[in-house]
Amino acid sequence: MASGKPAAEWARVMVGEALAAKRRFPGFGHPDYYPDDPRTMRLFEIGRAAGVSGRYIEMVKLLEAEIEKQGGRRLPLNATG
Repeated sequence: MASGKPAAEWARVMVGEALAAKRRFPGFGHPDYYPDDPRTMRLFEIGRAAGVSGRYIEMVKLLEAEIEKQGGRRLPLNATG
């Protein structure tokens, strides 16, 4: 991580700060797709098949999990976000 923190710690801090400041999470949540956005899941499948599922996908999944953990509700990654 650019911050020098492990990715999981980075996600914990980022989400905690956003929640404390009552900021939204752009790119997370969708009114029609719950608990997961099937478009996002398909894009991740394509990425894995192409050999490009790497660090940034890991980071966004960590953010998604941390938002649910700290925020108390699931906000799935939105494919168009």
